[in-house]
Amino acid sequence: MLMEERISFSEERGLMFQRLTLNQRIQHFVNFLTFTTCVITGLPIKYHGAALSAKVVSLFGGFDTMFYTHVVSGILMLLAFSYHFVYLAAYAYLNEPSFAILPKWKDAVEIVQTIKYNLGLTDEHPEYGRYCYKEKMEYLALIWGTVVMGLSGLMMYFPQITVKFVPRWVIEAFRAAHSGEAVLAALAIVVWHMYNAHLSPDFFPMNKTWITGKVSKTQMEHEHPEELREIMDEIDYKEELKTDVEDSKSFKFANSRGLIGVEIALYAVFLVWLLKTFVPLGF
Repeated sequence: MLMEERISFSEERGLMFQRLTLNQRIQHFVNFLTFTTCVITGLPIKYHGAALSAKVVSLFGGFDTMFYTHVVSGILMLLAFSYHFVYLAAYAYLNEPSFAILPKWKDAVEIVQTIKYNLGLTDEHPEYGRYCYKEKMEYLALIWGTVVMGLSGLMMYFPQITVKFVPRWVIEAFRAAHSGEAVLAALAIVVWHMYNAHLSPDFFPMNKTWITGKVSKTQMEHEHPEELREIMDEIDYKEELKTDVEDSKSFKFANSRGLIGVEIALYAVFLVWLLKTFVPLGF
């Protein structure tokens, strides 16, 4: 996509930049849908003694239906995962390869600077590029988690084939890894990703980039200032892009102490519920 095609104008939000293509948004949605289905149908198997698990099984009309829904959604997730790497290869072949998502030493520096900023030890907020360290960590965690859950899931679903190549204790180890990684991934999505992407006061109630694929100049200045400078350096018609229109939709609750207090309370309630409901059953 040409740089000029990535820039548009909104009367409410000013300059808009294309961050996610339609292809990428579809990939994200499919991954969201299959992962959520796997969690909903998988946790009742691990925590079969919980009262909530029985309700979920009943919702699916029985254990068999729930289990096969879990298997099908897992297969679809692996297919989407495989497609993602085909997409990356095709993109690298048709365009200049990008390695912006890979960790760099700069990310470690930005983590330290972010901690200092949040503690009030400095007034300088890190200036992130295309991806900040949080986005890189989430992406790499997604890759790792899908590999672990996908491989272990296939081993458990085809035990007759698996035992021909590995001893039984390996299968049991992968069984533990499958459910353990699933719990970790579910918590990471609910606690980490949902907050950073949607529930943070900066984006509350939802960051619509995953739907529209676009971010405003105001968001870019706040979230990806380094990338914004790179984009502006590449174009020749900077004067034509000057506008007095500010983004009136983003950061409306950025300084809302009330929202922050409510979210802290809700996360505390979630933590207590988690500890009382699932911890006694084991992780």
